Amino acid sequence: MVQHTAKTNGYLIVKGEEDVKSLVENIIKHTLYRKHLKLVSLDHIRNTILAYLSLDWEPESNILIHGRFFDHQNSIKSILNFYENIKDGYDRIFPQEIDGDFSFAIFDDDKIFALRSPASSKPLYFSSGKKHFILSSDPYSLRSNGLDCQPLQPSTYLYVNFSRNILLCKRYYDYNFIEIESVDGALNLLSSALKYSLEKNLDEVKNVAIAFSGGLDSSIVAKLALLLNLRPYLITVCLKKSHDYIHSEKVSSLLSLEHKIIELDEERLALKARLLSKIIGRENLMNLSIAIILNSVAEEASSAGFQNLVIGQGADELFGGYKKYVSFAERGYDVNKILKYDFEKLQSIDISRDDASTAMYCEPVFPYINRRVAEAAFSIPIKYKINFEKDERKIVLRKLAMELDLPQEAYGSQKKAMQYSSGVQKALAKLPL
Repeated sequence: MVQHTAKTNGYLIVKGEEDVKSLVENIIKHTLYRKHLKLVSLDHIRNTILAYLSLDWEPESNILIHGRFFDHQNSIKSILNFYENIKDGYDRIFPQEIDGDFSFAIFDDDKIFALRSPASSKPLYFSSGKKHFILSSDPYSLRSNGLDCQPLQPSTYLYVNFSRNILLCKRYYDYNFIEIESVDGALNLLSSALKYSLEKNLDEVKNVAIAFSGGLDSSIVAKLALLLNLRPYLITVCLKKSHDYIHSEKVSSLLSLEHKIIELDEERLALKARLLSKIIGRENLMNLSIAIILNSVAEEASSAGFQNLVIGQGADELFGGYKKYVSFAERGYDVNKILKYDFEKLQSIDISRDDASTAMYCEPVFPYINRRVAEAAFSIPIKYKINFEKDERKIVLRKLAMELDLPQEAYGSQKKAMQYSSGVQKALAKLPL
């Protein structure tokens, strides 16, 4: 087996009963929008093709990673050791020390082994039909070719043995929680986890672009980046005179950080809408609005010379940011259980939109989507997240903002979701697409 690991911006493995070349060509055609140095396509025996969008000039490989390990060498060694000793996917204890933000796959003769990190922003989908099996980082490329697919969940591995007709999905990691008795304990745990995630995700990075609205989530990330001796470059995409236009300018000024506002006029909005609707579809106006914002931020980050873009997705699901959670709490529901479900859904389905919309320009970094951050968040009692009597949400994050000495403007009010506060969704709804 080849031991070199190919760093990719997405990959594809297709195995069929008949010639699969034309199918692979059609799928790949829909993924070439992703930033890459070269397209690698390896023909294997038994009508199987492995293809990937390489981010390096290293030799070809059948071991693929999309994203990053926090301890690359030891993680690869542990995973390969697990794979070599696996017996039809059963009765093996998976190495628990692996962390990062990745999807990973190996194709070896007539077997495929794939997995996603314990918390993951790197999507991975598979389609299993009578005449084919497909594994892909990009669900939109599969759906555009009329293929049904389902997500591989985070914390899960997939094992396929074609000669023995085995397909197994197995969860290998469950979050570890600790008992927190005070808000100070919650703040210490959360602050430590977020710093860990940022530091590990941005190892050896000095300057970083941040998608910035002037709100709670992105302001915390910006301040923590400063504390880790990173130089933040804040980017806001919105319509002129929108809430985000005014608010982001004010907060960035109070933070004394470099800030760029990208104004979307009707022409540019329509151009972005046409481009992204070809990739993710146009059926869901909210998804298209978010994709336009993130794609425009990523374009500016790339133009300014940044390889990475930090995005605050995940904070609402972890800390109760949406209005609906207050309603659930008022009616006596187990809100932490609902938050866990929504966080899983974000990683399994919704994150594909964010990955696709940024992938053509730079590598997105999601510090809130991390194992330690999730374990910290779900260890924190719901009373430190939501108070339905006062209509308070993300309480512990607001307290963290105060502890970090952020300006009151960054945490003092409940902010609308980006598609609304930017003015993008309202303007997009008026355009003929």
